[in-house]
Amino acid sequence: MKLFNLHTHNPNEEYGLINHMQGLFLNDEKKYSVGIHPWNYSENWNNQIGRIKDLARLNNFVAIGETGFDSKSPVSIEVQKDIFKKHIVISEETKKPMIIHCVKFFNELIQLKKEVKPRQAWIIHGFRSKVSIAEDLIKHDFYFSLNEGLLQDQDKAKQLLLTIGLEHLFFETDDLSTDIQNIYNFASKVFDISLEKLNQEIEKNLIKCRI
Repeated sequence: MKLFNLHTHNPNEEYGLINHMQGLFLNDEKKYSVGIHPWNYSENWNNQIGRIKDLARLNNFVAIGETGFDSKSPVSIEVQKDIFKKHIVISEETKKPMIIHCVKFFNELIQLKKEVKPRQAWIIHGFRSKVSIAEDLIKHDFYFSLNEGLLQDQDKAKQLLLTIGLEHLFFETDDLSTDIQNIYNFASKVFDISLEKLNQEIEKNLIKCRI
């Protein structure tokens, strides 16, 4: 049984969504996402948007990102918003979902979603924030991708999984050298369903998000 990895930096991933880095050899049989990480934002960000637009038109690029907001970004929150909005435009034009990195700026993220009313799915990858924040995000139809790092606090992990529910859920390895099955196994126990049933639910979400 193949378990989908929603977000990974491992170019050798066989069944997942690979975060594209410049210079990475493309395999037509694999799926990629492309975007500017907020740590890599710069005042000259416009120079990178053209490349993202070009790649986003290719069939094996199925999502836009990761991109988003981070307190460690070298640019102001206003510039971060401008860059993020450019990614939204590409997402909407290509009809491909957003893979979002967000640290501390969830209110700004929700406000933007309310303003632009996107038709494409917005998926927050590596979510590890408070349950109350997850509840606010669910009200605005966000999806979530969780990884094994969440399991450092298993009680919180259980709360988050049950709060998010199966209909807005994905799993990932991100930049961790871990087996994707570990987080799948944990979630199947929390939901008290078989691994096969959990996998079916994730596959449904992939279809809904056009991945």
